[in-house]
Amino acid sequence: MAETDGFLDHNMHGKAIREVKLDTVASDPSGGGLYKGRIWFNTTSNELKVYDGTTKQVLAYGAGASALKFAGEFDAAGAAGDLPTIGSDGSGVIAGDAWLVTSDGTVGGSLELHEGDQLIALIDDADAAAEFFVVHGEEVDLSPYSREEVLSSQSFTADVEKTVTASNLSAIRDAEVYRDVNEDGSRFEKITDGVQVQLDGSDSTKVYITCGIALTGAKIVLQGTSN
Repeated sequence: MAETDGFLDHNMHGKAIREVKLDTVASDPSGGGLYKGRIWFNTTSNELKVYDGTTKQVLAYGAGASALKFAGEFDAAGAAGDLPTIGSDGSGVIAGDAWLVTSDGTVGGSLELHEGDQLIALIDDADAAAEFFVVHGEEVDLSPYSREEVLSSQSFTADVEKTVTASNLSAIRDAEVYRDVNEDGSRFEKITDGVQVQLDGSDSTKVYITCGIALTGAKIVLQGTSN
């Protein structure tokens, strides 16, 4: 059937338009064919889209389409601070594309990524941190602490204060004392009675521990924030 051109808007006055087919294209319109409010269905990606004047927004996904598309691995450390710009189809059409972060790094000026995170583009041609979403991977949670450092083979004199300084922590939050039950390092038990812990107010890497009994080969677990 031949096409007819329309140059005027049509007011349907509340009447229904039945059995209408939207504009179907194999690739998204561009240039002069891309104007604010245009709606089309991309038959390649099976996505219903609209152009808001700035961004091609996906309104719905058809059969075979996925809201998230795996675009590959992303080396945040080796990215020189740059965000990914090429998506799963080899172009800048990256809305819904997801990358698996394989190394720690900061990209886009402020977006801090860690190994195991997923980086997801919110819009096509995304090139700013605010245009990406991060799904954080599994994190080691020593709630309410983030890291721990184990100091082994420590000796305690009963009721004598012992000073302990962390080498791998930037801030100690708490300390625990464990007794070597078999005196061979094969089994430890936590001591709570008679143990007093005092944090150094001027040095966040130093803690004072007083134990009510004498111990040899004890283990101290410092909990806090890693360097």
